[in-house]
Amino acid sequence: MLALQVFAPPFAELAAYAMRNNPSEIGFVVNDNIDGIRAIIPTDYGMQIGEPIDYHADTVVLLGGLSIPKIGIEVGNVKKL
Repeated sequence: MLALQVFAPPFAELAAYAMRNNPSEIGFVVNDNIDGIRAIIPTDYGMQIGEPIDYHADTVVLLGGLSIPKIGIEVGNVKKL
């Protein structure tokens, strides 16, 4: 599984769309809430956030939203993720 961590679902959905033919399960994590990871699934309307999934991932992609100060994510929490 690949987990995408960003501050807004549209960016995760765009990245997932680029990988739509990859057999990996793709997940979305809001901020540092690893227990709240959700699948990103293809639908007739494009990529969308789906049901909760297992949070154990082979690869984690951290997108730029974490670097925005107003998001309020502690560097230590990102490292734990």
